[in-house]
Order: sequence, then C-alpha cells, then structure tokens
Amino acid sequence: MIYYFQKVTLLKGSREVSAMYDIIRVCDNVYDGFYNEKCIIDFTIPKTNHAVPVLIWFHGGDLESGSRHEGFIGRLAAEYGVAVASADYRTYPDAAYPDFFNDAARACEFVWNYGQSTGLFNRYFIGGAEAGAHIAMMLYFNPVYMREFVMSPDLFHGYIFDGGHPTSHPAVLKERCIDGRAVRIDKSAPIYYIDTPPSAESDRPPVLITSAEHEIEGIGARNDMLRCAMLDFGYSPEKVERTVMRGFAHGEYRKKPDGNGSYPINRVFGEFITKHANKIVNNNDKTGTEDDFVL
Repeated sequence: MIYYFQKVTLLKGSREVSAMYDIIRVCDNVYDGFYNEKCIIDFTIPKTNHAVPVLIWFHGGDLESGSRHEGFIGRLAAEYGVAVASADYRTYPDAAYPDFFNDAARACEFVWNYGQSTGLFNRYFIGGAEAGAHIAMMLYFNPVYMREFVMSPDLFHGYIFDGGHPTSHPAVLKERCIDGRAVRIDKSAPIYYIDTPPSAESDRPPVLITSAEHEIEGIGARNDMLRCAMLDFGYSPEKVERTVMRGFAHGEYRKKPDGNGSYPINRVFGEFITKHANKIVNNNDKTGTEDDFVL
C-alpha cells in the first residue's frame, strides 16, 4: 500500500496532535568506549506508568556530518508516548565503510540491553533519515552486522527508512574514487541483499518507507524500487508501507514544525509505531521515575 501525506490539509479521520506526555532526557551515554567521542546515545523517554515502544534513531548528514540532536525527537516522545534513542556514529573522514554499520549495530545492542534490564521498553524499532535510513536498511537486510552482537534483525519489531539510499551510498562511492552521482548496487548497498524470499518460518518485521514528493538525487524513485524488490521477493504487502509526503521538499517535514510545534513526520512515524505496538501487554509495567533512567 502506498500512502500520500498531504501538506497542510489533514488526512480524513486525522486529528491535531498536542503534547500529552512529560519527558525525561538521559544524555551523553557512551555505547562504545573505544570511540567514546563519536558513539553516543541520548534517550528521550515519556513518563508513563507502563513500558513503551522505543525508536532507535540514526541521523542523516551524508555519512559526513549530522547530529543526534534533532528537534522532532522530543515531540515524538511527548505526542505519541514513544521513547527515542538517538545515536551518533562515526562518519567520514573519521570512518570508512563499514564502520558506521558496525557502530549502529552496537548502538542497537546497547538500547536492547538497557531496555531488558530496566523493563522500560516493550517494543524496539529501528529507523533513520537520509544516511541514517541507509544504515537502518543495511541492518534490516544484511544480518551480518547484528550477528556480531549475537542478535538478529528480526528481534526488532519494525523499521523506518526515511529518504535514504537503498543503493550504494554516495559517500561510500567517493571513498572508492567513484563519482557520488553514480548508481551502484554491490555489497555496500542494502538492496543487494534482497535476493531470496523470506523463509516460511521467518516473520520479518514491518517496514515504513518514506520520502518527500520533491526529492533529491532520485531518492523517491529508488525507494519505490526498494518496495518493488521486496514485494517481488515475497515480502508481505501488509508489512511494506510506503508513504510520500506531498508538498514537501527533501527532509522538510522533519525540520520545520507547524504552528503547534509539531513536525509533520511525527504523525506518520507515531502511527506506524503505535499500530505495531498497541496490543502489547507487559506484566512488568512500571512507572518511570528519575531513578529509573540511570545508566
């Protein structure tokens, strides 16, 4: 199914969203001590009396820049009750392929272990924007990075790919002295690993693929290609959602809040996460307090 989010005009049956939750921030947590200046996670957690879903988020920036400090994150937690673990990772020139994928897998392990030890999270989602979406795609399609930490991509309950390259990333091409505008599909490309149908016993997590109507570098078409490749290889159509943000330019819906301080993408992310986590019953629910969030 392909959805179209209309700018300004609310979709039928939708509602204005306002902040409903107080939040707690736990910042500057090092998830890899060897690279402690780069491998840092901030938690933004809604204060509730029960466990909540958590989105492990990887920022954009062409694998060359970017920051875990993104404005829409706090609103996602406050509006939808979804915790966000926003991670920095090594980028060029301090990294080389595939360092950023390894960092991301380690960040996921860190969040998973923290959630299991505290009981604060009941479902775990992975997502990213632009270069971060490219990273999230690779974690989903190539299990080798999760296996490094005795984990599987299928342990997680959903993935969000926002405006990312499913092909080889331009920064990786530049590392190889190839023009970044070139289109390559090799082992550095997430879509390369879509080559067999999911096994009968495999229950692959759902994915949400988003992009702007007015995209750059053919990203919209490449994301359509990603969806088609998944469907061609037998991924369930109900688990491959595609949303086009009409009226928006690349990344605009994450960077410009509306008059209420809400970001348009939050509704899309929030509804995807809550849809796949809304039937959770956690027998170890607990009220979040300041003491619960000490790492």
